[in-house]
Amino acid sequence: MREPNFWKNKNFLSLSLLPIGLLYHLIVRARFNLTVPKKTTKLIISIGSPVIGGGGKTPTVISITNLLSSNNYKNISIISRGYKGKELGPLEVQKNHKAEKVGDEALVLSNVTKTYVSKNKIKGIEFAIKNGSSILLLDDGYHNPSVKKDISILVIDGMVNLGNGMIFPSGPLKEGFKSQLKRCDAIIVINKKNIDKYLLEKIINSKKPIINSKVNYLHKIKEIRNKKIIGLCGIGSPNKFFNALASLSFKVTKQIIFNNHHLYSREEVSSLIKLLDNDPGYSMLTTEKDYVRFSNDNDPESKLRNKLNILKMEIEILEEDKHILLDLIEKKIQVYKN
Repeated sequence: MREPNFWKNKNFLSLSLLPIGLLYHLIVRARFNLTVPKKTTKLIISIGSPVIGGGGKTPTVISITNLLSSNNYKNISIISRGYKGKELGPLEVQKNHKAEKVGDEALVLSNVTKTYVSKNKIKGIEFAIKNGSSILLLDDGYHNPSVKKDISILVIDGMVNLGNGMIFPSGPLKEGFKSQLKRCDAIIVINKKNIDKYLLEKIINSKKPIINSKVNYLHKIKEIRNKKIIGLCGIGSPNKFFNALASLSFKVTKQIIFNNHHLYSREEVSSLIKLLDNDPGYSMLTTEKDYVRFSNDNDPESKLRNKLNILKMEIEILEEDKHILLDLIEKKIQVYKN
């Protein structure tokens, strides 16, 4: 889903939904209190965001995977629920899979390392271990109580913060922030300079290890000044995408926004192609997660994909903070060795 405007601040609508939000929080807490998490035979690292959609979780999973690989850790895999995909799993994501089957996030993650999709986390983990995985990263497994996690990492992005600080549906929080903060072993901070002062104080006062990171944006457009840009996205936080384009000096003359994880139809693809054909002076930029939703099913001749430019967001953990995460992981690995 896309973040509604009333999540940005406290207002009549968000306050009127407060009783439902409190009930939602109590249900989440009850799940954690009543569920006995299953212990697995391999290292489980869970990564999650305190908010619904656009919290920087997926690029952070990629960053951690790359960090582990560059430090000679082997047999790393990612477990994804394959949100919006039809496949129940467990299965390994292949190059011929489409977003309608396994979800856009799983397709992006599979470009980095072996990625398994399973609606049932336990089955997905067992399937990955059976296929040789030694270190398993749970993409968005932070709020799933069924699995015993060795390391839980909370990702906080200053470009999103906590919205109005209220629990769904009053706001973007998946549960009370205090309980989410209490469960984590470390916090990865993105866009620290943009984090609200009160939120930064809560992070610091939690005494949890803080791992700082920076954002790199990658694209292939060489000439920016003379390009008229159409921004296309169907993600949880469109503002992050358009703010990124502005920071890179792109002049966006048209914004096309769809709901998060939107599956594009042939008709929508045709209209986007026509839009670009009618004015060759335009370039269209989209996100990596949007791009993988285009396939031979909705773009049979690759006409749109050949015209699209991708803005890729990369999270890079700061060099001086990498040891915090690596030390945490190494300690847990030694437990399994013993």
